[in-house]
Amino acid sequence: MAKAKAIGFALIFASLVLFAYQNWIYPAPPIKFLFYTLPLIPHSLLIFSCLLIGFVFGWVTHFLKARRAERGTASNLGDRS
Repeated sequence: MAKAKAIGFALIFASLVLFAYQNWIYPAPPIKFLFYTLPLIPHSLLIFSCLLIGFVFGWVTHFLKARRAERGTASNLGDRS
């Protein structure tokens, strides 16, 4: 099972590296947001950074939700005693 998991992770990593290599293009017009112009970064780095930000926000909200649920369970157990 460990070999299958390692092979799966290797395939995912290889596909991410291939994606980054194929999409290492700088945007023709610079990306603008409100009054700011982002520095020129390749499309693949922009996509990976958006995915990473989304993953971090999802992980933090899951952690906070689990912690809130744990506090609610602990307070309910204390009331029943």
